[in-house]
Amino acid sequence: MKVLALGATGYIGSAVVSHLTLEGHDVVPLVKDAAALHPDMPVRVGDLADPAS
Repeated sequence: MKVLALGATGYIGSAVVSHLTLEGHDVVPLVKDAAALHPDMPVRVGDLADPAS
């Protein structure tokens, strides 16, 4: 399943992303800063406060 993960750089969010990835899910984190995660991981850069993002 494809999953959009909010809060993936936080304590709980990073554990959830790790677990989902190990279970075989396609996880795409929504982050404000793409440099916050591993460079090989695909991310969506945006902000929930900005609907256009």
